[in-house]
Amino acid sequence: MPSFYQNLKKEVLYCKQDFLFYLQSCVYEELEKDKNATAVVRIFDNGGLKFVMESELFAAINLKNPDKKPLECIDIEGHYRTIEYKHVLERYREKITEIDKYRYFINLKLFQKLREELAKFWKPIEDRPVKKVRNVGPQGFTVEDLIKELKYLGYTKIFPEINANARATYAIFLPLKPSELKTCDLFSAIHGALTFVLTKRYPCLTEFMYRQKVCLHNRTKPCEPCSYAIKEAEARIEAEIKAESEQASSTVNATTSGDDAEKEEDSKESKHESVTNEAPEKTINNPVEAETNPLPAISEPEVSEHDTALPDSNTHICEKCMETSNEGREEVTETYRKMRILGETVKEKDAELEKLNVYEEKSKKSDETEKNTKGLEKEAEEWKMKYLKILEENVKMGNILKSTGSSKTLERQVKEKDEQLKKVQKALEEKEQKCEELGKTIKEKNKEIHDLSEFLNRKKEEFKATINRLLQQLVDKDKQIGELENARTNAETSQLEAVEKLKEACFKLEKKVNVGLDQMKIKNSKIQELELKNAKLTEENQEIEELTKQHAMVTKENKKEIEQLKRNASISVEEIKKLTARIAEKEGAENLLKRSNKG
Repeated sequence: MPSFYQNLKKEVLYCKQDFLFYLQSCVYEELEKDKNATAVVRIFDNGGLKFVMESELFAAINLKNPDKKPLECIDIEGHYRTIEYKHVLERYREKITEIDKYRYFINLKLFQKLREELAKFWKPIEDRPVKKVRNVGPQGFTVEDLIKELKYLGYTKIFPEINANARATYAIFLPLKPSELKTCDLFSAIHGALTFVLTKRYPCLTEFMYRQKVCLHNRTKPCEPCSYAIKEAEARIEAEIKAESEQASSTVNATTSGDDAEKEEDSKESKHESVTNEAPEKTINNPVEAETNPLPAISEPEVSEHDTALPDSNTHICEKCMETSNEGREEVTETYRKMRILGETVKEKDAELEKLNVYEEKSKKSDETEKNTKGLEKEAEEWKMKYLKILEENVKMGNILKSTGSSKTLERQVKEKDEQLKKVQKALEEKEQKCEELGKTIKEKNKEIHDLSEFLNRKKEEFKATINRLLQQLVDKDKQIGELENARTNAETSQLEAVEKLKEACFKLEKKVNVGLDQMKIKNSKIQELELKNAKLTEENQEIEELTKQHAMVTKENKKEIEQLKRNASISVEEIKKLTARIAEKEGAENLLKRSNKG
């Protein structure tokens, strides 16, 4: 450590990168003292992409392999170089066996402490009420609704210019109707508006995203070089697909026309031949079978004439089953045609892979150029050291001139040193220009290779997925055809059984209907008798009501007469006897009325 510190005191550090180089050297010097020390290399994960820092990897390899030639790493323009993890396994598999790739860079106590501090920091922010994005109704949303939602969430206060960006993001959804837009589309629109605002306010974010290869994930607004490359790739793919579709359509039309002519000739010959009960079995090949099949693993099914022949008039076959089976055969032929087109495209992609291999060879050559750039940078550092020494000598000479006075010899030496300085500066500028040009060319080549490899990997995965999907569709269609044929054979028996069951059910229903009609007649007659009885009872009730009224009137009159008789009772005995006789008569009449009412 002290030796490095002494060297560090003498050196002139121009940037942070130089200081990190010396710091890393100090760390690895301490590790070299212990032979059992573990070298750690961090693996960074960005989605599906894994990479390591080139400086860390080379330092760890040099530490574990001291007998071999050390690997050198140069970070250009202050940016750390990275290597994809798959390339590390391909190139340095034998040298990284003893390197620890899973070591944590902090201990548990420090992690817990940082976690507590972060929890305290985020607590007042998390306690604040947060507004959520509201759900979109069945009518969808428009640009004005998007602006209102941004205002409701409070983004217009933080970013006043977000309304203009909202209109730009909504342009992505113009192909769709407003009623087709959902809540998830509103989320993506808000996300796009925020990315537009942030990239405009902080342009360095776009450069950072491009260097970290994140700009390809941002489909709302990729960076300019990526968008240009994407447009070129899409145009090339569309041209290839159009050419392939035109070739496929022309070949399919030619084959189908030839098959139609053969079918017509066969139908003419079959008219003159005698019809037998047992038809000979023939195989009808797929029209695509005549052409070259690029996928030999797929076997085309054979369909017998018994399956394709039209039914006789005696056999009762469901028309829907026949239509669905014919549609299934047509879909199978279309899938075969698509498979053939896909096979041709796979061949073309294999050719592109060969081109990629050529690019990889070129990348190896670019590695050699990198080594040359390293040598040039070393020379540049040497020139820098010379330049610094000359500056120190000039300062010394200037001090001497001030102390001793002017002398011609010293002036000549100063002039010579100035000329040497100018030459050194020119050489340095030339070397730096060469290094910059080489670095730019290497970066461009690496970008092209990386973009091409990613593009080809995507296309390979897409083609594999489509091939697997088509194969699955073929299997499903074969199953459907088999099921339809079984359904056609079972339809005849099921229809006859259904007719017999319907006849039996109709006969049983007729019996039940007749029995029900007889029961209805009996019930109607009973209802009529009951109605007559009810009418008689109503008449009797009316007579009883009239008699009760008369009885009430008679009882009132009798009471009045009895009262008068009691008053006149004191007149004479004879009158009393008469009155008693009358009372008895009245009582007898009352009894008769009561008896008649009771009867």
